[in-house]
Amino acid sequence: MRDNDTIAAIATAHGRSAIGIIRISGPGVEHILHEHVPSIRPRNATLVDFCDDKNEKIDSVIMIYYKNPHSYTGEDLLEIQTHGSPIILGKILNILCPKYARQARAGEFTERAFLNNKIDLLQAEATIDLINSSSIAAANSAMKSLSGTYSKQVSEIKSDIIKTRSSIEAIINFPEDETTSLDQKHIGKEFEMIVEKIKELLSITEKGIKLNENAEVVIVGEPNSGKSTLCNALLKEEKIIVTEYPGTTRDVIRYDLKVGDNIVSLTDTAGIRQTTDKAEAQGVKNALRSVLDASLILCVMDVNEANHETQA
Repeated sequence: MRDNDTIAAIATAHGRSAIGIIRISGPGVEHILHEHVPSIRPRNATLVDFCDDKNEKIDSVIMIYYKNPHSYTGEDLLEIQTHGSPIILGKILNILCPKYARQARAGEFTERAFLNNKIDLLQAEATIDLINSSSIAAANSAMKSLSGTYSKQVSEIKSDIIKTRSSIEAIINFPEDETTSLDQKHIGKEFEMIVEKIKELLSITEKGIKLNENAEVVIVGEPNSGKSTLCNALLKEEKIIVTEYPGTTRDVIRYDLKVGDNIVSLTDTAGIRQTTDKAEAQGVKNALRSVLDASLILCVMDVNEANHETQA
């Protein structure tokens, strides 16, 4: 079911920045342009003083208008670039909604691009993969899919299947035809080629899935062995409380850490030991559970302890 209403949303990530962007898509874009910048030309950045209903200036913004169907969604689309203050972005969005538009649902701009045949389903999925990519390799893989590389491969496989099916139907319908004997000899090879292409595509897909999963690095060890100190050192920030008292960390604590061109999930855990404290015991269980999904386990030990080698 297609919506013909106008949608609007803040397109930039939450927080303060130099620039913030609001996007509006749908028939209501014409009404916004008529009231705020009637002289704007498509694909031309235009500086505008954006004012509220009392004609009080909110911010100097840059508006860029994309006339349908030459836009991401295939509809009239307006991009408003403001200073990146959440207050300014929120105020402008509150003026736009509900007067001209409603707030978009998550992923609705890409959904409209798909419904208006601007992108296919693989490219729609690649959009979120590109946004969520945790490494350069993952971003490159998503970009290939977004540019249509994998869609082309799927289309080729589909064409091969239709061609082979046609050959089989010809053999069934016209068995007396001499030309079908040649098709019959080659049909097995055609099937083998299709299977190989599908296997290759599945292999690429599996690699892409792995690329989009952050490496999980879990730090484990006994209480007061230096796990949280190591985690803070890797993060280069005092994120986790460190004291001389055993059992300070009682839960699984995760942070994203940039290592070169990759993002890894760094996990600090409760010290592993036998304890009668229910809260700490639950923390130990959570620590052991987190190890099961780890890509790499860092076991921290106190070398001053006599039995540190046997602990490993």
